Amino acid sequence: MAATHIVITGHEAGKTWMYEYLGKQGAKKLVSTYHANLERADRSLFWFAVTRDSAEVVFGRTAERFQRLGECPPSRTGHPYQAKDYQAKRNGRCLLVYEAEDKGRYLYGTGAYRRTSILIHPTPASSLGCFGVASGKQGFKEFWREVMLATNDLASGYNICVHVEPRPQSHHDRLLAR
Repeated sequence: MAATHIVITGHEAGKTWMYEYLGKQGAKKLVSTYHANLERADRSLFWFAVTRDSAEVVFGRTAERFQRLGECPPSRTGHPYQAKDYQAKRNGRCLLVYEAEDKGRYLYGTGAYRRTSILIHPTPASSLGCFGVASGKQGFKEFWREVMLATNDLASGYNICVHVEPRPQSHHDRLLAR
């Protein structure tokens, strides 16, 4: 079975809006986006950018149910996360990210807390540490087209590996200083 690889880096790409609450409600703040790429069958790369922050942390609330900074933890070296097609209630069609050992439900990565429902979804949005594809609906449409091409329209036996790199300590320092 051929694998499609998505790499989410720790290198800043720009900024996009994050909303305080679901449904583009409440205050909004500019948050960093990070370079990401999807490897095509011909080994060329489709580049895009994602958010990685949690609205809980960005807007000064605590996130007791997961690690201090609220983000999806980096994947373990040599053990990328997996992703599958998923229909989310509020985000529509997206990718659900999980650890292969947990058969589609959870992930820990290098973090201390079990995370559920980590998605790769469109922005602008509120997020609880998911990966929001920047550039709005059009950016997500282009991303999804590349996912479909890379997985042969999510044909039987497709495999999507998601490699999540750590962010630099300077990013965490800025977040915690707010």
